[in-house]
Amino acid sequence: ILLGKLNMHEFANGPTSVNPHYGAVCNPWDPRRISGGSSGGSAAALTASFALLTIGTDTGGSIRIPSALCGCTGLKPTYGRISRYGVYPLCWSLDHPGPMAKTAEDIAIAMNVLSGRDRRDPGTSSELVPNYVKALRGSIERIRVGVPRGYYFDSLTPEVRISVKKAIHDLEQLGASVHSISIPNLQEAAIATSIIFFAEAAASLEKWRVIRSADLGNDVRTRLNHGAAIPATLYLKAQRFRRMIQADFAAAFREVDIIVTPQLPITAPLFDQKDISFGNTTEPVPSALTRFTRIYNLIGIPCISVCCGFSVSGMPIGLQIASKPFSEGLILKVAHVYQVHTPWKNMSPALG
Repeated sequence: ILLGKLNMHEFANGPTSVNPHYGAVCNPWDPRRISGGSSGGSAAALTASFALLTIGTDTGGSIRIPSALCGCTGLKPTYGRISRYGVYPLCWSLDHPGPMAKTAEDIAIAMNVLSGRDRRDPGTSSELVPNYVKALRGSIERIRVGVPRGYYFDSLTPEVRISVKKAIHDLEQLGASVHSISIPNLQEAAIATSIIFFAEAAASLEKWRVIRSADLGNDVRTRLNHGAAIPATLYLKAQRFRRMIQADFAAAFREVDIIVTPQLPITAPLFDQKDISFGNTTEPVPSALTRFTRIYNLIGIPCISVCCGFSVSGMPIGLQIASKPFSEGLILKVAHVYQVHTPWKNMSPALG
């Protein structure tokens, strides 16, 4: 039963939820900071205790980015696990609807209802739907945790690095075994995802770009114009590369059961912040927010964002847990066990 609508980034096409038509979504921990996007209202409502469960869509990280920045829990399921019926399409090969909640346990309850084949969406899978609540039971002993070398740990704020390393240690203390792994072609995979994202979004929203261009927000209009200029040859090369990176991750999952990384390299930036500094380099905020998320949309595997600590300024830090296709039960279990044994899920902003 849907109780209301929540604000978001225009057309779900952006990571900040700064909406020029309805106003920006403020982060409940600090209203001067963004909530993340595109499902920013969904995360902010949970964190502010306006709702117990919300629905988001994740095309390049739009469930996990706001979940990490607001400190709630957000699941991007396997591509085809949940029906896209009723969701306005942004990118047909990258769109993933999914639940957001305060805890992995609540998400497991939602997944029992939301998952499964839907004749109204030909992209849904007929894969058997397990009982996700029952999957939470037991320990995480003997679960193999893969920690990729490079890429996900190359450019981070020190606070994110420390919190994520501590979370990995906590998982090891809870019985999991930690393994350093190598996944090739990650930078190229991020580029391929961006090409597909921009091209498919430009095609999906072409009508609005052509007849209502002046009404679009500047950032969305710029993205759509950029996508419209991508040649078909480049789009097809990116789709071909998709198979390669799927094979790379399949090989990694023969060595480990889950992959754990930072969800984002930063905590929630201020509304007027344009760039993020990492040592001697700077990066635009939208790029930093999507750098660790979009690859999993390309390959369609399930991943969840959980809070694993807070910065000195009091902003949540996100941990990303991923596994092979249709392993939602496994990552929900790991997230649940982690949340039971750590204090982060019980933290909430002071509401005045």
